[in-house]
Amino acid sequence: MEKVMLDSSVWISLFVQDIFTRKAEKIYAYVRDNGDLILVPNVVYAEVINNINKADKTGFLLAQVKNIFHEDKKVRLISGDDGFWYSRFEEYTKKVRLKTIDLLIIAFLFEFEATKFYSFDKRLNKCYKFLKKNL
Repeated sequence: MEKVMLDSSVWISLFVQDIFTRKAEKIYAYVRDNGDLILVPNVVYAEVINNINKADKTGFLLAQVKNIFHEDKKVRLISGDDGFWYSRFEEYTKKVRLKTIDLLIIAFLFEFEATKFYSFDKRLNKCYKFLKKNL
């Protein structure tokens, strides 16, 4: 079983129809069918809930998202402790320039030893690949 992380861009496209929805559905189905553990950092959870809440006037999509995040046994919500924030996160800020939330996602990837990462954010993918080779 691998540890997989989906960026908020994938989660949001899974629930809100956009140009990446089909790709998001394929990624999610692939990960689920493989039996992989899906890691969801608290910052990704917050970003997904915030964006879905803005797009969902009925509350239906928000209920679906919460159900997956809280009830699906293959999804694990994660957060870092104080040592994580003071040591690991600072290390990444010196190596790449990203928005704070993207740096947090990168830090979670390495801290929780995710083996696969999916994102529709090209810059985030590029930085992840760079750090994976250079840490």
